[in-house]
Amino acid sequence: MHAAQWAESMRLAVRHAMASQPVLIPVPVNQFYQQAGLPVVEAPLPTGLESAIVLGVGDPFVLLNAQLGPFAQRFALAHELIHYWYHQSILPYFPSPNHYQSPLDTEANAGAAELLLPYPWFMTTAHQVLGQPLRTLAAFTAFITSPDARRWANQARVTVPVLGYHLQDLGWAPLGKIGPTH
Repeated sequence: MHAAQWAESMRLAVRHAMASQPVLIPVPVNQFYQQAGLPVVEAPLPTGLESAIVLGVGDPFVLLNAQLGPFAQRFALAHELIHYWYHQSILPYFPSPNHYQSPLDTEANAGAAELLLPYPWFMTTAHQVLGQPLRTLAAFTAFITSPDARRWANQARVTVPVLGYHLQDLGWAPLGKIGPTH
């Protein structure tokens, strides 16, 4: 299966699983962890490692990079929650060196974006803020660096790059690299 198909499959699974839940913005990720009884341990992790779910050595838990900002931590927690919900039986105990390129991480990223930016709310907001999909990379870059994008991301408590990733995944922006978003 191609990476885009893995991502779409996970977005649909998360969308379906959350359909009976009320849409709360920002999404209460910590509440999902409490319900699952999944502890989070914050620690300074090696550069490039945002989080990891540890399975197979006692009760599962999540390591979270204490050096991340709060919005990046929310995405990392949502990412690991997707692993916990959907990949628990097939995950290694620790991430592999190229885990960012694995189909499981592609799925977890798409699922995390879907969880934090729920489809009904996201689509309504996209229509209100953008009106129609952005057709060019230049238009996408202009939007993603605008105060409107920052307000939208802040409302959901996600980083602007996560908002941009989801805009691209859901067809509201062309695929491709954009300029700086800090």
